[in-house]
Amino acid sequence: MEDTHFSNILKYTFLFSGLVALLLGLTFVFMTEFYLSITAWPYYDPFVSRILGAALLGLWLIKWLSFREKEWEKVKNIVIMIIF
Repeated sequence: MEDTHFSNILKYTFLFSGLVALLLGLTFVFMTEFYLSITAWPYYDPFVSRILGAALLGLWLIKWLSFREKEWEKVKNIVIMIIF
C-alpha cells in the first residue's frame, strides 16, 4: 500500500508561509494607511492594497486548511498551484 501522508517539512512550510500571509493580509486590509506611510509606497491607492490583503487572507485560509490535512492526495493540487 502506498504511503499517502506528506512530510512534516511541507506541513510546517504551509504553517510558516500561512502565518506570513495572515500577518501581511491583516496589515493590508486593516492598517493600509499605516503600512503605506512607513514603507514609502510609490503611489497611494488604499483600494488596491485592500484587494491585495484580501487575496493574502484567502491564501492564508488555503494554507491553513492544507496544514491541517493528513493525506497527500487532498493537498497535491494546492502544492502545484503554489509552485506555478
